[in-house]
Amino acid sequence: MAFVPNPLPVGLALTDDIHRLIAEARARLGELKGIGSLCQNPALFVRGLQTREAAASSRIEGTRTTNEEALASQVAAVDIPNESDAREVDNYVKALRQGVGALAQGRRINVSLLNALHQTLLTGVRGQQSQPGKIREVQNYVAGSSDGIHEARFIPPPPLKVGECLDDLQRYIDTPSPDDPIVRAALVHYQFETIHPFEDGNGRIGRALIALQTIQEKLQDQPLLFISSGIEARKREYCDRLLAVSMQGDYPAWVAFFARAMIDAAEDTASRIHRMVATTRKFREKLRTCTTPHPANLLVKLEEYPFLTVKSAREFLGISGAATADAIAVLEKHKILDRAKFKIRREGRGRPPALYYCEEILNILA
Repeated sequence: MAFVPNPLPVGLALTDDIHRLIAEARARLGELKGIGSLCQNPALFVRGLQTREAAASSRIEGTRTTNEEALASQVAAVDIPNESDAREVDNYVKALRQGVGALAQGRRINVSLLNALHQTLLTGVRGQQSQPGKIREVQNYVAGSSDGIHEARFIPPPPLKVGECLDDLQRYIDTPSPDDPIVRAALVHYQFETIHPFEDGNGRIGRALIALQTIQEKLQDQPLLFISSGIEARKREYCDRLLAVSMQGDYPAWVAFFARAMIDAAEDTASRIHRMVATTRKFREKLRTCTTPHPANLLVKLEEYPFLTVKSAREFLGISGAATADAIAVLEKHKILDRAKFKIRREGRGRPPALYYCEEILNILA
């Protein structure tokens, strides 16, 4: 038997303890806005966080790409054991940025946008046969990798009901309510995962939806908060809380879990920003006597990704290849950069370009 969810409740009754959790989450998000401005270029730092989120969200679905591999793959075509998994992570990064960009241009969250993100997510990777960008026309289910539908833990609505359920969800997103934006984000994520509107990729799109809705609900100006790492660490409880809403209508426990996940994520991100600021300040002090600004300017690029090549550094600095190589040599001399263990895949003849990395910044982003 498939489960068809009721429309989401408005004016959800919550205990004082849950209201305090929500207030703490709002406070942490407010603090995070101010802390984010400490980075020399917050927009670049966000890109590293997005890649980290993509790797964590994809691992929940079974990919084996590490944060380190995902960050290196954003800079160059590196030779890693799980190339197909890395492509899935790269697609998630693209979909997430596509969604953030759409909101920045004034677009609202709707089914059309989610379809576009889903198409980006599944194009050219495992799951591409599952109708990328289209609402499912078959019955899907949530189960172990070797289980069939009769052993499924959860069976979402049948295809004929999916459109109706999505219409209800769209009305909820578009209609103002007295509920706190964190409550609304929690309920929208639950409802989307319960509808499971696509054949594949629902988990990743649903977690991207959290980031997008926190922006649309004005909880953050730029995407600094991502909760997939926290969900990955508590995956069993996450799944249990979602199922308890469907089975028992236990919205409050799910909201409490969601608020705690946001608090943990905000604290984690704030810590990473503070570490990044302290680390780059230390590096700049090391480079204070340099005769050119290029080595110090490359530190901004490293805030985005802790990996670089001469080509990526040259494009960022806008200087000659020789001057870029000199800047990289200075960073190597001061023990800021080292040769990475990953190798760039060779294309055609000749030696593949060298890949460099900053271990201290890698540790912050990974």
